[in-house]
Amino acid sequence: PALSWLWIVEAHQQLGVELPVNIKIMYEGMEESGSEGLFETIASEANKFLDDVDFYCISDNYWLGKTKPCLTYGLRGLSYFQVTVQGCEQDLHSGTLGGTVHEAMTDLIHIMSSLVDS
Repeated sequence: PALSWLWIVEAHQQLGVELPVNIKIMYEGMEESGSEGLFETIASEANKFLDDVDFYCISDNYWLGKTKPCLTYGLRGLSYFQVTVQGCEQDLHSGTLGGTVHEAMTDLIHIMSSLVDS
C-alpha cells in the first residue's frame, strides 16, 4: 500500500496528467509499536512541512495475493481529536452571574452532542 501512492504519482506523470491535489508523503514504520513519535512529528511540522495539508490518508493495508493489492475505501476504526476549551479567567459567582455567562463545559457537551445523530 505504501508504494501505491508513488505508483499513482508515477502514472500521472507518465500520462502527462496533473495531480488534482498536492501530495506530501510521510512514511512511518512504527505502527505495530504504537507509532511512537508520529503525532509529535505531525504537531511539530504543522506550521512548516505540513502547513498546507488539508487531509491525511493512512495507508495501512495488505495485498490479496502476490500480484493483487487491496484497495480499501472505507473503514471503521479510530479517530483522534483534540479539543481545547477556554472559559473565563476567574471564578464567577453563579448567584450574581448565573445564566448571563456561558459555561465552557456545558457548551462543550452541547457541541459534542451535536456530532451524533439521534
